[in-house]
Amino acid sequence: MLCCGVEGVDPLLTMKIDVDAEQILSGVLPRVFVGTEKEPAGGSMEKWEEEYSLPHVLVSGKAFWACSRTTQCLHTFGRNVGGPLQTCYENMKGFSCSFRLQTGEAIFQDVRRQEQIALMPGRMGREVWDSAKDVSADALVPYIRSGVFMWGVMLDGENVWNVHPVEARFWSTEQRRFALRTPLDSYPISLRYPLEIAKVLDKHFPVTGAPQMSESCPVISVRIAPFSTFYVFYSDGSYYNYYDIPRGTVRNYKRLRLYISEA
Repeated sequence: MLCCGVEGVDPLLTMKIDVDAEQILSGVLPRVFVGTEKEPAGGSMEKWEEEYSLPHVLVSGKAFWACSRTTQCLHTFGRNVGGPLQTCYENMKGFSCSFRLQTGEAIFQDVRRQEQIALMPGRMGREVWDSAKDVSADALVPYIRSGVFMWGVMLDGENVWNVHPVEARFWSTEQRRFALRTPLDSYPISLRYPLEIAKVLDKHFPVTGAPQMSESCPVISVRIAPFSTFYVFYSDGSYYNYYDIPRGTVRNYKRLRLYISEA
């Protein structure tokens, strides 16, 4: 288990972290467990524990942000529906982010608003293809045709690893190449640069875990542009993202690793 005192991680971090960046690149997918909030909205809200998947992950060096889908339905039963919400967690400083795609509002807070929180290891599955290895595209054909769940782990030109589920798979019987499409979702663009955003957040928050900090942990709200999770990866080393579509531009990835879950 990774926690306080781990190299590269804030020694005052109170969140339990059972997964690191290297593990994610090797097929481990973070999941989050959240205990009851110290300051539940409305004061008399029933306290619950939560556990859910974080299918979109951005990895830069040892740092990562792991995000849910933007389709979480924020609501109070019998009263109102607040619209879709995304929640994200990072492993270096102990911040979480709640993102509203419709408005671009990103709310950052200290994880100690929860009595207990942990990033736990899930599984993308086993690796079946790696562009850095001498493996033919044909090796993926059985998995394209079998209906197994697939994940793409792609290193782009900014040296950011992009981890997303693959929602559709294509095989060209003529050119013997595959194309893999990820879902159309989003996350705050700033999360692509975890070390930079940590510096910005440090200016707004007291030192995470500082003993002089009050019981009420700070929350800040900022506007951040979304960045799309939509990609189409090809076996020849090329890809395009959502923003390349109207421009007709194609990029080259540095590395692509594919994992399947047969469960």
